[in-house]
Amino acid sequence: MFRKASSPMINKLSCRDWKIEAIIRFLLSNPAWRKNRDESNETRIFTDLLRQLEPDQTLFIQSGEPVAVVRTNPSSPMLISSEAMDSGRYMERNALEQTLPNFYTFLEVQGMIQYFLEKMDSLTETFFHGKLRGKLTLSTGLNEMAMIPPLIVTKNGGVCITIEPNSYQIQDGLKNNYYDIHVPTVNDAISLAEKALREETPLSIVLLGNSKEVYQEFIARNVTPEIVIDQTKFQPTDSAKVIENYKDTLGIFEEKGSLFFDLSGSIGYREAGAWTNHIFPSPLSNVMFQQKSQERMPLQWIALSGKPDDIYKIDEAVLKEFKHNKKIAGWLSFIQERLYFDGLPSRTCWLTYQERMDMCDLLNYTVASGQLDIPIMVKIDHIYESPAINFRGAGGDENLQDISLKMFSGAAMAGFEQYHSAGLFNKVHARVFALADGNMETFKELKGLLAMDLEWQEAENLLWNRNSFNL
Repeated sequence: MFRKASSPMINKLSCRDWKIEAIIRFLLSNPAWRKNRDESNETRIFTDLLRQLEPDQTLFIQSGEPVAVVRTNPSSPMLISSEAMDSGRYMERNALEQTLPNFYTFLEVQGMIQYFLEKMDSLTETFFHGKLRGKLTLSTGLNEMAMIPPLIVTKNGGVCITIEPNSYQIQDGLKNNYYDIHVPTVNDAISLAEKALREETPLSIVLLGNSKEVYQEFIARNVTPEIVIDQTKFQPTDSAKVIENYKDTLGIFEEKGSLFFDLSGSIGYREAGAWTNHIFPSPLSNVMFQQKSQERMPLQWIALSGKPDDIYKIDEAVLKEFKHNKKIAGWLSFIQERLYFDGLPSRTCWLTYQERMDMCDLLNYTVASGQLDIPIMVKIDHIYESPAINFRGAGGDENLQDISLKMFSGAAMAGFEQYHSAGLFNKVHARVFALADGNMETFKELKGLLAMDLEWQEAENLLWNRNSFNL
């Protein structure tokens, strides 16, 4: 599925080389960038600065604004961006959301979906023998990441009831194919869910309502879902008592045997001018570590042509190359059917390190062989997953160290920010961008970035396991 992207849809350069061209096209096509920028003024400033860069210069961006062009060296990134590394801890939430352009969107929509799909796969393997068929999930909200549960639960064969307080979010979810049916009452939702559970038919239901009230009605009716997924947005004015009462309600589900899954990793509220985190104990706390220990990390490839057909050509090549890999084949089939492209067409896939190497071989070959007319941009995310880790703690250190290494290894563009979502302001995320253009020298740089990931992950896993090691 595809929505129109607003980038240059031409097969020739508008600047010196494809590294700069790739950055310009990516920025101009990114929905978050378009939302936060006056295209007639600020966009021109950015593109002019990028087009004027010499091969040994780097443009620095802080919180969405260009601050300096510095002479570095030809192997340095053309652009380095830092976002909200300090302000997120002290600014009002609304002010932060208005000022943070966040044009290096963490994982994009596809990546977030598979990010939680990977978690759900681990959950089903650990607790439900690999399938959610005949199991009920109760989730809250279709906004931001909370729109994901209806997709991932039904993909795993289960039934999902989603509580959404905003009617416009329901309409948006319907338009974007996130759920199957909208019902007006709790009774309707439970009746449809029970029928689907008996028939073991996947179904996603959305219900307009208040999550706490619906939770209490489920408890009163003695309806206990196998899984509860919550992403509640508390406001800075909400007191600790309000949050504790909400936690008590969720605690009843856990006492009855539900697995609780906090989609954002924590629920935060503001106290004495700073955001703090309240973590719900959960048997799912180690799910993401299990993914890391299996060395599965996300890789995104972006069609700089703006043509969806380029992504579909790559999909076809990937399915042929990885035909025996059920996870990759299943993911591509799922995402082709259910998700729209927004901005430049792209695909994100969680892969092992060897699969990422093989994928980059494939991407470079599709350009070198003439199957694609222009290069592919590749985005490599560094993931550190730990609930409510302080941005000055180990998670931030590891991400910043990782991206610092990659800046010396051929990345075309690099960015990092303190990530914020649903009151969570304490995660540092980092990513780099490289080019697959069919050129052997550029390809060596891309492979070097991925090889560095493997070496870094080996050291990181030792830290996770609290083992000492010698450099």
